[in-house]
Amino acid sequence: MPRKPRSKSPTGYFHITLRGNGGQLLFDDAEDRIAMLQILDAILPKHNIELIAWCLMGNHIHLLIDDPDDRKSDAMHAVAVSYAGRYNARTGHIGHVFQERFWDSPIKSEVYLLEAIRYIHLNPQKAGLARFENKG
Repeated sequence: MPRKPRSKSPTGYFHITLRGNGGQLLFDDAEDRIAMLQILDAILPKHNIELIAWCLMGNHIHLLIDDPDDRKSDAMHAVAVSYAGRYNARTGHIGHVFQERFWDSPIKSEVYLLEAIRYIHLNPQKAGLARFENKG
């Protein structure tokens, strides 16, 4: 059965999620997290994609990107392959690191853009990993 085509975004913004295969942890330590950020920093600009917001959870990541040229599929494939190769070499893991294709949701309005940024940044608190205090 063929895959459904990716959705288009009238704004160029997308909320992206990548999950560890079978819920496996993607990051063993800060070194892994830094490596993912370096991979994103190296690959996304090559595809004219700007990273707006991000959150690296233990077994998944959230990204909010600006993708005006609709190149997210190639970019996320390159990110996943690059990180999986590094992860497998470092840990001795064999096989898929990421579960299926990345999930994406087109951001269709400024209100949804702000909601997605808030959701991404508050994800660690929602999971009980961090506390957020609104002092404003």
